[in-house]
Amino acid sequence: MINWYWIYRDFVNAYDSCPKEDKWLKHYEEFYLKPNNILLQNIHFKPRGFDSLKDVLSRINEQGFACFEGVRNSIGDIKDFECMIQNTANDILKRFGNNLIDTDVYVIVGLDCTNIYSIMYNGKNVTVICLESVKNDVKVLNLLLSHEIHHWVRERNTGAVLFGNCVGERAVTEGLAINCSEFLFPGYEISDYCYVPESSVNWVKEHWKEVDQIFLNRANDSDISSGFFTRNKTTNLIKGMPSRIGYVYGSLKVSDYIERRGRNPIELVGISWSEFF
Repeated sequence: MINWYWIYRDFVNAYDSCPKEDKWLKHYEEFYLKPNNILLQNIHFKPRGFDSLKDVLSRINEQGFACFEGVRNSIGDIKDFECMIQNTANDILKRFGNNLIDTDVYVIVGLDCTNIYSIMYNGKNVTVICLESVKNDVKVLNLLLSHEIHHWVRERNTGAVLFGNCVGERAVTEGLAINCSEFLFPGYEISDYCYVPESSVNWVKEHWKEVDQIFLNRANDSDISSGFFTRNKTTNLIKGMPSRIGYVYGSLKVSDYIERRGRNPIELVGISWSEFF
């Protein structure tokens, strides 16, 4: 069962009740931040590098009221919006067959620094969805949900440590999830499924032999310290290498396997990462 926590509702209240732009910061703090401050500090602000209230408010002030117009318009009616999310998630889960998923999902409006992620909260691994990442296209949630649900089912079926284990596991796990989004919701560019600029996809393709060799050599290294999956580039093994190439590499590696074997990412949800290396 998916337990949904609709924290974003207080953000909508703050946004809708704001009479004019110069009152936005006050409304944000009063109607969204104060009721959820401890929660947001634990699951979003501090993990994303915003350590103090001053940091958070500075970020919101920098973005401004108008920055959130797109996401507010995309949400529309709250009841319809939440039904859409729940129905989409349930439909995706059905594609995997009888998978009893028990997880908590916190739907928030964050600080526009990420889209969806897992984090430990109160001793439990929970999922956080940041609605500001959808901008003007609420359909992007389909990609986020299908990606994350593939992770849930893979973790449940394999019992493996998907994150914080090794480069090989992480690349295959992300690659399968990315291909799952494309399989269920076709029509987007590879860059959209990988959440990277198109230039990053082109770079990986242009340097494929070098990149593939690096991943083969470092498959058992820590994925956290590798620098292949972070927004802030932490390695430069190849000159000009962009950030987050692990997602693009994993996507292309898994896509090639799928094409050669005639399988799909739902069927392959429990496959060992070593099969790809």
